[in-house]
Amino acid sequence: MIFKPYHRHWIILSLVFGLSSLLLYAYFWLFTPTRLQVIYQNWDGPLYTVIAESLYNPRIISQIPYAENIKPPEDFASSFPLYPLAIRLLSFIGYFRATILVSLIFSWVAIIAFYELVRQNRFTRQPLLLSLIFIFLPPRWFLSSHIGASEPLFIFLILMSLIYFFRRRYLVSGIWLGLAQLARSQAILFFAGYALFALIKTIKTKRFIAGYLSYLLSPLALLGFFAYLKFQYGNFFAFFTAMSKWPLMGSFPFAVFSAYPHRLVPTPSLQNHFWIYLVDIWAVLLLVKNRRPFLALLTAIYTFPLLFIVHIDLPHYNLPLTPFLLIAFEPIIATKSFLAAVIALLPALYIFTVKSMFLNR
Repeated sequence: MIFKPYHRHWIILSLVFGLSSLLLYAYFWLFTPTRLQVIYQNWDGPLYTVIAESLYNPRIISQIPYAENIKPPEDFASSFPLYPLAIRLLSFIGYFRATILVSLIFSWVAIIAFYELVRQNRFTRQPLLLSLIFIFLPPRWFLSSHIGASEPLFIFLILMSLIYFFRRRYLVSGIWLGLAQLARSQAILFFAGYALFALIKTIKTKRFIAGYLSYLLSPLALLGFFAYLKFQYGNFFAFFTAMSKWPLMGSFPFAVFSAYPHRLVPTPSLQNHFWIYLVDIWAVLLLVKNRRPFLALLTAIYTFPLLFIVHIDLPHYNLPLTPFLLIAFEPIIATKSFLAAVIALLPALYIFTVKSMFLNR
């Protein structure tokens, strides 16, 4: 078999991602008494294992010993089902091990999908360089890609939807977006972007493309999930009921800056919000300038509700924009000097990741 250049790039990306992951896990395996247990119980990993075991059934949730330490049964409705279903599929290795394996698999294929997106559409002359940086940055992404988290799956699905959108295979693109809707609630924002684009395109060309209808799979998937929650909890709006217990949204843009002191936003973290907002808005303007209006539209629509968030972990909610930001700032990021700076900071990245894993258990 003759390997094409991009096949060799796949191998390089896979090796770098695999070695970087082994290095991280080796620390916990060799130098902590509980080995990988810290990772298994980190952040929302146990939450997803409860859903994977119970499929939201309150009776089963009440029988899972550690579930009561996480949330009441009805509060699990705040998390979407596709990542737990993937965990359940691999549960023969153990539910907690499966959370990590699923995250690693979808982080890996998300990196490959990002490479293909930027290569096929010529968003950069250095697709390998840009994709290597995507393995490590932003730091919150490197953390999420190695713990029990739904973001790797979600970002992979969004990237696949974009790949087929740019190929004008709208039916396949819509199916990927529908799957993304079952992974995280934020997919509805991308649906809004697709819908608005389709509307603008139809008005300008005076021709409606039937394939656009496939994007309705996203709200249909959302309604299907709500119907399932009605079956399990007797409440069609169980997702919103669960989310209402953790109000994250202010009543006006940049509300976080006037909200402190606030239990969810320590004052020193406010500058993180400022920089994230600056980068996101700048990215929208750069994408417009570089004649990538569709990517600019999706970035703008996703960014808008972020302006209302009152929570310390804005970098977490901003993660799905990572591919868009890398593309927007590609002239600066896809350079050997930037990659050298990232390599120089890898020790700091690993220290941040390890400390973050110990922080939330």
